[in-house]
Amino acid sequence: MTCRIYTVFLALFLGSLSSCMAPVVLSSSSSRASLRPPISIGGTFASWVGGTSMKSADWEPLEDQLLIGFDGLIGPDSWPVHPEIGFQVHGDSATIDSLGVLVDVDVTFVDFFLGIGRRFSGRGSPFSFTVGGGFVISRGEIDAELFGLTTSVSDTTTGVYFHAGPAVLLNDTVELGLEGRFVFASDFDFDGVPADANSASLAVVLRVIF
Repeated sequence: MTCRIYTVFLALFLGSLSSCMAPVVLSSSSSRASLRPPISIGGTFASWVGGTSMKSADWEPLEDQLLIGFDGLIGPDSWPVHPEIGFQVHGDSATIDSLGVLVDVDVTFVDFFLGIGRRFSGRGSPFSFTVGGGFVISRGEIDAELFGLTTSVSDTTTGVYFHAGPAVLLNDTVELGLEGRFVFASDFDFDGVPADANSASLAVVLRVIF
């Protein structure tokens, strides 16, 4: 009988001890979790709309083209420079008189960017300046339609790009700016016919900071 009473008291004591220690363990785990810094990649995401000039008589009358594009800078603001990746699409269409025959022509270009960049801003200032550059892969395609028959040629070339421009904050995370972008690439070769691949763009940029 006495042994059974001791057993009951021991069970109650151990139960009380474990219930008292559990909040301490949970509190310690919670404290360690609260000390962990939040994961934040940081960077910017930009989209732009504007115009591109192919800067060569090779493309007349299609040298001035509508442009849209997207890119991102990856990394926190404390980094001196950031990896940059993006692309833009531009093109135009026209009906061209070729030796008295009307030909419908469409040209489309896609530029893929991979480089480094940096957004500069003063503390407390609503103004910023973004600059970047690196490697570009440019793909051009020409579609021509004559008497209901369509033919297409395309080529891909490589080169370098550079962009820069100012912006002003609209709120804490969004800014609006103006940016120039330049592509310097080797000539296209459309089935033996060379064509200039260099371009210059001016666009309105909407940038989100995260």
